[in-house]
Amino acid sequence: MGVVIISVCTVALFIAAVLFKPEIKIGKVSVDTFFIPPLLGAVLLLSLGYLPFGNFLSALGAKGEMNPLKILVLFFSMTVLSLYLDEAGFFRYLAARTAASSSGIGFFLRVYALVSLLTVFTSNDIVILTFTPFLCAYAKRRGVSPFPYLMMEFTAANSWSMLFIVGNPTNIYLGASLGVNFFEYLRVMVLPTFAAGVVSFLALLLLFRNRLKEGEELPPVGEKVALDKPLVYLSLSALVLCVLSLVVCSFIPKAEMWAIALGFAVALSLIVAIKRLVRGEKAKFLFGAYKRLPYAIAPFLISMFVIVLSLKEAGVTERVSALIPLRGEIFSYGALSYAAANFLNNIPMSVLFAEISPTPESAFAAIVSSNLGALLTPVGALAGIMFTKITASYGEKISAGRFLLSGAAVSIPALAAALGALCFSARFI
Repeated sequence: MGVVIISVCTVALFIAAVLFKPEIKIGKVSVDTFFIPPLLGAVLLLSLGYLPFGNFLSALGAKGEMNPLKILVLFFSMTVLSLYLDEAGFFRYLAARTAASSSGIGFFLRVYALVSLLTVFTSNDIVILTFTPFLCAYAKRRGVSPFPYLMMEFTAANSWSMLFIVGNPTNIYLGASLGVNFFEYLRVMVLPTFAAGVVSFLALLLLFRNRLKEGEELPPVGEKVALDKPLVYLSLSALVLCVLSLVVCSFIPKAEMWAIALGFAVALSLIVAIKRLVRGEKAKFLFGAYKRLPYAIAPFLISMFVIVLSLKEAGVTERVSALIPLRGEIFSYGALSYAAANFLNNIPMSVLFAEISPTPESAFAAIVSSNLGALLTPVGALAGIMFTKITASYGEKISAGRFLLSGAAVSIPALAAALGALCFSARFI
């Protein structure tokens, strides 16, 4: 009972921190608070012996992709590759070119396509970080509401992020629990991703069809963005080669995704550093990318890993799993993980469902929900917390109720479509 009480209190404090005090300032430095309650809860569970420290260390040193340290290395390495592109001005350049060539619904369509494409090959968090300020500024200059464009961007980023296993930390974690490689994951998830993407896009058009006509008669907005072409070419080459290598490594038994991604991140960092030193320039791009990494995810993931391991040690996860019916497991586990993502946040939900999902089908259903669940409420994913914080700083405060109404209208039909497609693609598991 003690482990359950500590776990429930930890989750409650985590939600309170996200809703009421998402960050604290220490001098001139802002620190996210979302990881503090889970960290304290994990320390308490270890201190009280609910999880023997030796078991915790064994889990951290476990072989295979399920190791949380390897998962973090893979996530941070892929994020570094995306951040170098952003530091070079690549995303802002594409956004500005899109705004300069269309307006109104044409702009909406172009940005949706661009965000979707970039999310597939980079990181949904980085795309949201880059495009949210741009969309707020675009709407202000045109005198229209940014809300339809912001929800479009957020929907695209969290729908298409489930295509590749490296597109979201939750994909990586649940995929690792299944022991699938890059290609095996893609083979199963391609149909659910396209189903979710098409349905969510149609839902967006239906929801905002009247709002998108605002400002259509105004000329497109032009903006010049400085682009570091050599860094763009280097970063883009590294990212493309990394993704291709991850596909190839699917056919090599001993190749590990985290090692491949780390190799490309380190290689790109060294090349950029050498290039800057040779030209006598400051290494601002090198340090800029690493300064922007979401380091708080590391203690957050490991702390939730400790909490779920403690629940497993006490037999709680086994009892929870026994309560969920296996009949229609794709829809039952999909619906439960979708709800859990908005109660726990999608990363803790993924850690929990990696333990309680009895079959590959149920785990893939949780992967779908870990992405689409982010669309329902701002606490469904760290991306949602970051998204609402950025919009508020630009004067566009999105209330939880407004987010929920729009998010439900888009994510529920998208979830149904994706889970339906998963029923068909599950034969490839």
